[in-house]
Amino acid sequence: MKARAIHAVFHYLPLHLSEVGRRHGGCVGQCPVTERISDQLIRLPFYYALGAADQQRVIEAVRAFRV
Repeated sequence: MKARAIHAVFHYLPLHLSEVGRRHGGCVGQCPVTERISDQLIRLPFYYALGAADQQRVIEAVRAFRV
């Protein structure tokens, strides 16, 4: 996404790994599915003023992405 000049950011920190969660006993490995999924989520740039051409550019970038 960065190479295509599309701003996509990290989206989710599992609550048990947040500052408060750790204070209450949260630790890595406690919720492995949540941790794995959280590493795979991003926030895409979709908002009310995003034009159709930019929407299409983001969609094409997502579809073209390969791990």
